[in-house]
Parts: sequence; structure tokens; C-alpha cells
Amino acid sequence: MLLLAFTPCLANDYPIHTKISSSFLMRQSHYYLSLNEKIILNWDDIEWGYRNNYLGWKDILKYASAHNTINDSDYELVKELTQINKESAFLISTILDKLVKDKIDDEDISGNVMFMLLYNLYIDRNKVIDPLAEVEKIYEDFNYPEEIESFVRYMPPKDGYDPSLYSYEENLIRLFENWKSYLISKGASETSLS
Repeated sequence: MLLLAFTPCLANDYPIHTKISSSFLMRQSHYYLSLNEKIILNWDDIEWGYRNNYLGWKDILKYASAHNTINDSDYELVKELTQINKESAFLISTILDKLVKDKIDDEDISGNVMFMLLYNLYIDRNKVIDPLAEVEKIYEDFNYPEEIESFVRYMPPKDGYDPSLYSYEENLIRLFENWKSYLISKGASETSLS
């Protein structure tokens, strides 16, 4: 399955984002979890990200510009996207609908997006004021998925762990370890998370 790659950016360059406090934009068209784990975006991912306000028109322009090859069967549609500007951004949805070949289940794509958001946030955790607050927002945005509850601060542990027996710092370390374990279980290499 192909995954999306996002990273926090300045909100004033992108549409107002009501789901997560920071807007997210595509970091690049190929994202490397490790040397052997290359993730490639496709138009299904891009369309879902745009439709759900994780990508702005500038992200679409950047992706289209990087993927506009004359040999591509979608060359003309992609070329149209490369010419998008703020005034013509309203055309993006129509063009993306034409580019999406196979309708993939939104749940599959959203799970991929959630993983990439959590992966990028984990990588940048030391640059974010409160990364666990961002995890909580992602948890809410994606309809409270059980698979990430173990590193959502306000969720009670389900594995018999009693937070009252440990210090605040020890509990934080545990949450970050659970987060890292989730990412590894989804395919991230341990070395990419160091």
C-alpha cells in the first residue's frame, strides 16, 4: 500500500485547517522510512489528502510538477495541475477526480495517512512543543482508532500498567515507547526512529 508523507508547516500558506492545529504538507514525493523502505505517493493518496484538508493547493502543485512526464498517460491532466494558482485552485478537485484510477477504500488511505502523520510527528517530536497533544488531535481526527490508544495520554492503559506507580517522566517515556512500537509494527525501521 502506498502512503502519504506530511510534515507541519505554517498555516498562513495553506487553507485553514480545522482538523489538526498545524497544517500538514507533503514533504516530498518519495519518503524514506529507512534506506530500504521507500514510500511512493499516488494520485489516490493525493486526492484523499486534498479532500480531507491535509494538502493545500501548493502541495498539489508541487507534487504535479515533480510527476509531470511526457510519457505519462495522465500528462495533460497533470500539466493542468502544474498551472494551478491561488485563483484557479477551485479546479483541483475536478482534475484530481479524473486522475484517480481505482477508488481505494477511504479507510485504507486514512490509515496510511494516520501512520505517516504519526511517523513524521515522531521523527520531529523534539521540534514540536507538545507532540503528545498532536497525537491526541490525530487520535480524534481519525475517529479514535484503538490501535493508537496506548500512546494517547488521556486513555487508560489496557495492559495492566498502573501509571500511579510511576513518575510523570516514566509515564511519558512509556507513551513514547508505545508510539515507537506502533510505528515499528506498521513497518518503520527502528533505526529510522532513533
